[in-house]
Amino acid sequence: MGGSVLNSPAPAAIVAAPAGGTLTVARPQTSLEGALSEQTFEFRSLQELIDLCVANEGGGAFLRVHIRGHSGDGSYRLALDFGHFGLIQD
Repeated sequence: MGGSVLNSPAPAAIVAAPAGGTLTVARPQTSLEGALSEQTFEFRSLQELIDLCVANEGGGAFLRVHIRGHSGDGSYRLALDFGHFGLIQD
């Protein structure tokens, strides 16, 4: 069976490219029913994103992650929305 993109190692240029973006954490406000309070955090690496997620785990938060990066000749932003998140420790 031939190799697929998902099973192939990433080119070195992609692995070495810094990833940066923002993490937005929205939590329900206790004072107003249905209202959310949002906090936005900047990150410059995947490790910083993981650290921010660990620091903000719990309490029923909703997350939005925007990751900025480059592919080929273009600059892109990936948006990920999570209704609820949890962390799995290895």
